[in-house]
Amino acid sequence: MNFPELFITGFLLSISLCLDIGIVNVALIDTTLQKGPRAAALFAIGSCIGDLIYAVASLFGIGLLLQYDSVRLLLNAAGIAVLLGMASLALRAALTSAPARTASATPGADKSFFSLFFYGLGITLASPSAIIWFAAVGGSLIAQSGAHTSFGIFALLSGFFCASAGWCVFVIGAAVYGGRVLGPRFQQGCHLVSALLFLYFVAKITLTLIAMI
Repeated sequence: MNFPELFITGFLLSISLCLDIGIVNVALIDTTLQKGPRAAALFAIGSCIGDLIYAVASLFGIGLLLQYDSVRLLLNAAGIAVLLGMASLALRAALTSAPARTASATPGADKSFFSLFFYGLGITLASPSAIIWFAAVGGSLIAQSGAHTSFGIFALLSGFFCASAGWCVFVIGAAVYGGRVLGPRFQQGCHLVSALLFLYFVAKITLTLIAMI
């Protein structure tokens, strides 16, 4: 395959992963509404790098590790811990009045920007939908994409990263627009929905862990 074909292949594979309404998309929306687009952008960078790590691992066959129950058990356990923390933050934001939340999120929020990068990275690596996608579908498709040279690998991963980054920009923009147009009640409602979805994912992952033990 030439550069455009490999780029498009990587782009479409990434889009198929991004379209899943899973933990990462919910967390990105909630982070945008709680801390603003700058913080969400750093979260998104961490998330994109997390996807890229899985893509690189798949190219070199390391993605086969995700098929081992012990590896998935460890990642899912980490995911539960992160999800419980984010559910707590989202629920607190939903119960806090909009003016108080705005006042507390201006200068001090900058201190948490660096940690948000690792939240984005960690929650992507521990996302059950990402693990399943790379282990069952994406890993084999990436490995069989025909990217055997360093130039081909660069083309494939470039397309993969561009699609992931573009999707994050779209989600952040949609969340910012919705918050501005529909107001504080919309934001509080999104926080509440996010908290409930995080708890739903915790329950889902827990049941998966129980089945694996």
